[in-house]
Amino acid sequence: MLEVTQELKKAYSGGHIGVLALSGMSNREATPQLEQEKKAVEETLRSRLQHYDRAYLKSMDPISTYRDYYQSFRKTYHVLLQLESIVFKGKSIPTVSPAVTMMFMAELKNQMLTAGHDLDVVAGTLKADVTRQGMTYESMSGKTIETAEGDMMITDDQGILSSIIYGPDQRTRITPETEQVVYTVYAPPGISQALVEEHLKDLKQYATLASPGVKVIGEDVIKL
Repeated sequence: MLEVTQELKKAYSGGHIGVLALSGMSNREATPQLEQEKKAVEETLRSRLQHYDRAYLKSMDPISTYRDYYQSFRKTYHVLLQLESIVFKGKSIPTVSPAVTMMFMAELKNQMLTAGHDLDVVAGTLKADVTRQGMTYESMSGKTIETAEGDMMITDDQGILSSIIYGPDQRTRITPETEQVVYTVYAPPGISQALVEEHLKDLKQYATLASPGVKVIGEDVIKL
């Protein structure tokens, strides 16, 4: 499902990339079952973490690994900020389309960085690589951005689908019409394969709540 370049293996040896492809998604309206599980995830996070402070959240595994990665690019891990808003400010996980909502749920539950794409729009071969100077792509907001050199990224035959620092692209974004989805999980060195596997398991569980007829058409965890 995913090719990995030698450049990425050399730069981030010991890391992992998780891939999950699903078909038969019903992506227009969230089911009551998915909404109920979303609330359960929020309540569990608050119950488990609300008595701690931000310093503790930053020290948790795998957040600490992502925090160090982002800091090397002078950025802040956005999932940490989202987790803080859920735990300390009483915010809710956004309800978007089911395929996006379930991704947010899994991201916050496990703090694992995930990108989702419309598989029918993906062109050719998925490849995990490292960004180089001068590379650009259109972000979700429609803005053309220049990648940070040395970042982890996923591409297809037409360009960049996502990078860790700048997130997913506009071209392959998930829409209400999306029926086939591919999720990719970035796990820099220091995050175990077991955590990636558990994260994919949660994504599959949430997918069945969102779309009872969904099928797994591909799944893999690749060690770099």
